[in-house]
Amino acid sequence: MAKLGSTKRPLILRVGSDEAAMAAMAICERHGWHYILGMEPDKPEDLRDLGRALRRTGRSDESGAMVPFAQRFPDIARLETRTAMVGPDDTELPEDDYTFVESYCADPSCDCRRVLVAVLSARQRAHVATINHAFDPSADDVEEYQTYLDPLNPQSDLSPALLELFEEVILRDEVYCRRLERHYDLMKTSGARRIVAPTVSAPYITRRSAPPPTLDERAREANRRKRERQKARKKRR
Repeated sequence: MAKLGSTKRPLILRVGSDEAAMAAMAICERHGWHYILGMEPDKPEDLRDLGRALRRTGRSDESGAMVPFAQRFPDIARLETRTAMVGPDDTELPEDDYTFVESYCADPSCDCRRVLVAVLSARQRAHVATINHAFDPSADDVEEYQTYLDPLNPQSDLSPALLELFEEVILRDEVYCRRLERHYDLMKTSGARRIVAPTVSAPYITRRSAPPPTLDERAREANRRKRERQKARKKRR
């Protein structure tokens, strides 16, 4: 049988969004894999072939460790890591750019469904907060999300305000929340596990070793996401 990812046996992938498509394509391009990618927003994603191919790369076992997303997927992290720009009029936080760097549990047998977010200050060049965020509601439904300052990791005087910024602004972006869960799935799959079960077959878009997005394409995609966030904020008002 031909090798998975070769021209005779391309990866068969189904995604539901442009972001997921870009992420899957970036991984395939990084490894030189051929693939057939289908865009079907109304159906569950099917990335099982991508998981099988990643398991063949022979990654070391990092069970139990919180691994930075950028360590395994640097190209995606460059495009999709969130930064909040706080201006001089903010009363709680000093003017600065705060980057929210994600880490995930690397144990493929664990389904913790959470992310550890390190908040980095550009001006201070320091780690100023660590936020632990779970994707699912708490068992008692008291809180919508289980989100808190992690007591075992670095914090600062700015941590409470940064937690409020994360909860009241960053997590209000549904695109960002879906992105976190997709990053979680990618990390678990790359470590050896979980992906959504397939549905009935459907027509696919064939792509073969497409070039990675250019800087202009990345800028257009960033502007598109910005417009979506602005529209979402207007609807909430």
